[in-house]
Amino acid sequence: EKYPAMDLAYAAGRAAGTMTGVLSAANEQSVQMFIDERISYLDIMKLNEACCEAHKADLVAMPNLEEIVHYDQWARKWVKDKVDAGNYSKTYAKASASA
Repeated sequence: EKYPAMDLAYAAGRAAGTMTGVLSAANEQSVQMFIDERISYLDIMKLNEACCEAHKADLVAMPNLEEIVHYDQWARKWVKDKVDAGNYSKTYAKASASA
């Protein structure tokens, strides 16, 4: 795939409901963790995709504001918890530390 992030964004749009907010929140959290050198650049997409996959079972098709806020917070926590648990590499941080 040449542009996997675009494919994921289109898939989130087709799923609709809370999925687009989950993708957005996961991406914001992942990018911040990359900026903080806690994950590698390539982990951003992996985390976003895995978070969306984990959300499929709880997708709300017609969410109210409370549900939108809830799943935004859920996605941010999901990404943080996965990184904190060591489930994603810190290749970038290790590479920059040894430079």
